[in-house]
Amino acid sequence: MTDRSDALIGRALATCVSGTSSSALLDVVEAGLLPLLVEAGRYHRVLNMVHLAIKDVPTADHELLAALERYYLHQMGHHLRALDDLRSLSTVLSEREVPWLLVKGP
Repeated sequence: MTDRSDALIGRALATCVSGTSSSALLDVVEAGLLPLLVEAGRYHRVLNMVHLAIKDVPTADHELLAALERYYLHQMGHHLRALDDLRSLSTVLSEREVPWLLVKGP
């Protein structure tokens, strides 16, 4: 990877995370660097944000977009199950007046 592609991937990833509009995403797709953007999103644990940012880019690879969609839906299901588990735990602990704190790690 070159310094130019590193910078382009960095700008595109920042665009994905911030939710702003930028030509960086289209530049990444046109340069054939979308797999590298996806890998950067995976490395920084923001793959779902990358998915949401690129899912409507018409020139993006459709197989890659489909794989990201499947991953996104799987992660959302996992997230919803975790929220439900926490809600149940909160109810049980609160009924017994047990103080608790949840800390999320990486």
